[in-house]
Amino acid sequence: MYVVNYNKLMWLSGQCAVIMFDVTARITYKNVPNWHRDLVRVCENIPIVLCGNKCDVKDRKVKAKSIVFHRKKNLQVLLMCTVIICIQPNSFRHVNIIGSTWDVDSV
Repeated sequence: MYVVNYNKLMWLSGQCAVIMFDVTARITYKNVPNWHRDLVRVCENIPIVLCGNKCDVKDRKVKAKSIVFHRKKNLQVLLMCTVIICIQPNSFRHVNIIGSTWDVDSV
């Protein structure tokens, strides 16, 4: 299979995918259909999960009620908040990731 974009070449052996968007930046959600289209062109029938990040931010640009792309494509969707805490300053050797997730249909 010939792939024009080098980044898509890495997708050829993909067995699943996560498409992420930032709920504080509307353009990231608007690009979700493009990412999905490109993924299914290259990887065909793989499981794909849609994740919205920064759901703890009060000034969300992408509201839960406007997240509907997953329904059209029958995708699992999660809204999440991820916080990275460095235990040692200026070092990523000891990093804790604390996260929470919400189902978009229950928000």
